[in-house]
Amino acid sequence: MDATEDEKYTTQRIATYGFDPGLQVSDQVWINDEKRTYGTSQDENIHFLAAVTKRQKEVIPGRKSRSEQDLFRLVITLEAADKDHIARIAEIMRRLNPGEFQD
Repeated sequence: MDATEDEKYTTQRIATYGFDPGLQVSDQVWINDEKRTYGTSQDENIHFLAAVTKRQKEVIPGRKSRSEQDLFRLVITLEAADKDHIARIAEIMRRLNPGEFQD
């Protein structure tokens, strides 16, 4: 079944932490990525408001043959408030970093 326009989304890892940042569903988060610039202007930094929509706990078993430990991961999903702004950012990021995006 094909996804409708409203069901299409793009994922991008924003940050990785070694601890639970304590964000809960419905919390609002201001994303301000001053480290990377996108587009044609060096002054065009990424910034937008997002809300936490999901907290998913995962256990990733380590490979016993390599003596790897199991990994516990908490994935926090955010949804941007201004989807038109995010669509523009996503297109710029896809063009400049073609191998980093999942659809």
